Amino acid sequence: MLRGKMRDRRGTRDIRIGDLSPRGLLVVCEHPPERGEIVDITINGHHIVGEARWSSGRRCGMRADRRINVQAVLDGRGPEQRFKAQKIETPNDPSAWSPKTQIAAYTLLALTALSTAYLIANYLIL
Repeated sequence: MLRGKMRDRRGTRDIRIGDLSPRGLLVVCEHPPERGEIVDITINGHHIVGEARWSSGRRCGMRADRRINVQAVLDGRGPEQRFKAQKIETPNDPSAWSPKTQIAAYTLLALTALSTAYLIANYLIL
C-alpha cells in the first residue's frame, strides 16, 4: 500500500492507498470523507484532487478530476511537466550587436529625435 496525505474540510491526515487507477483510488484512513466531499490527496509528490464517491467503514472510493499517471505514482517519479521551459527571446544587449546593427539603430534614433524636434518647432513655437 502507498502512503500519502489527504486534506479535506476536517484537516490534513495520513492515508493509505489500497487501489489506484487512472481515474480514481481507494483510500483507507481513520475518518474517511463523506460522499460528495472534495479532497486533495498527495502521493509521492503527485497532487490529486477528487470527489468521494462512496464511503464504508475506514475506506472510501475517490474519483479524480483528471487522469492519474499510475506508473509514475507507483515508481515514485515526480509528476510530469506539461510544458518544458524554453527560452523565447534572446537578450537584447546593444553592446553585443554588430557594428552595422549599431549604426542602423543610432541612425533610427537620430531620425526620431530630429522628427520630434521638427514637430515641436512647427506646432508649439510657430
